[in-house]
Amino acid sequence: MATTDTDKPFFSVVIPLHNKAPFIARAVESVFAQSFQDFELLVVDDASTDGGIEEVRRLGYDRVRLLHRDRPGPGGYAARNLGIESSRGDWIAFLDADDQWYPNHLESTVDTISRFPDASFVGAGWETRSMLGPVDERYYDRYHGRGCHEISLKTFLECSRLGQRPVWSSVACVRRASLPSTKLFPADLPARRGGDLHAWLLLMCHLKKMVFSDHLGAIYHGDDSNMVTRNAPSSPVLYSRSIYNQLASALTFEERHLLGLYFNHQLGRIWARSTMNKDPYFFLPTRLRWSADPIGCAKLSAISLIPRPLLRRASRLRTKWSMYTTSRRQNSGELGE
Repeated sequence: MATTDTDKPFFSVVIPLHNKAPFIARAVESVFAQSFQDFELLVVDDASTDGGIEEVRRLGYDRVRLLHRDRPGPGGYAARNLGIESSRGDWIAFLDADDQWYPNHLESTVDTISRFPDASFVGAGWETRSMLGPVDERYYDRYHGRGCHEISLKTFLECSRLGQRPVWSSVACVRRASLPSTKLFPADLPARRGGDLHAWLLLMCHLKKMVFSDHLGAIYHGDDSNMVTRNAPSSPVLYSRSIYNQLASALTFEERHLLGLYFNHQLGRIWARSTMNKDPYFFLPTRLRWSADPIGCAKLSAISLIPRPLLRRASRLRTKWSMYTTSRRQNSGELGE
């Protein structure tokens, strides 16, 4: 059943929009194609210049609320925060402007919420589509069939370090009343990549648990040419000591230890990416949480002291060797047949 203007919807769907005119209609259409229709849609125009907001108006849906910002913010974080502040629903669901939902996403999420009435944070599986074909996210790929289940902060941190994330921007649903602040996304920090991961980590440290809905909720279009994350430089600012201290203030000793390991893992990834992409340099040893893993930090620090040109050359050689060995194995298999 659709809501009227005076009703309080179950979901407030938030889509930040900045220069994604070729894709926004696909995203909006996927929202209105949902089998569950008790929602409002907030499209937050983050100072677009390519006519994307006109594309939304052209679709003619009367349940779309258009919000506007005069200046674009990095990563769409300020736009998402404005959507949260303006929302009227009990639950807030997020969708990126260049992605799309499967038609049963909201219905499956509502079903999961009914099974876990104390849930405040819900994730789901998603599919990545690129030139290599569709690939399911690794957490969903591993745990699909287990059914809907709770995930503790401990499990969340351990799985995230293994690249098995149970939540992502276009499948995240949050109970509005459970938010520690409407400023969920780090709009005030100079970070263009990773602000969504920061938001989910902030929620997990606040709530200590989430629920995973065992369904494929969204499609991530990995080939779209104007993705913010593709060209944005890496930044370690989201993994500073002050942010660690803020997140760890209400955690147990074990949770603080796992949080330190997670921070080190992310810093190592950011440092490696910045080295390969020639992004601005930062001194890794002083950023790490040494108390969490002294040996691992010592290894990372030693590697980080190698000149960047040598590391880039070693990485290229490693990639070529991997491609060569893979080709040899494939050819051997063909000959054996």
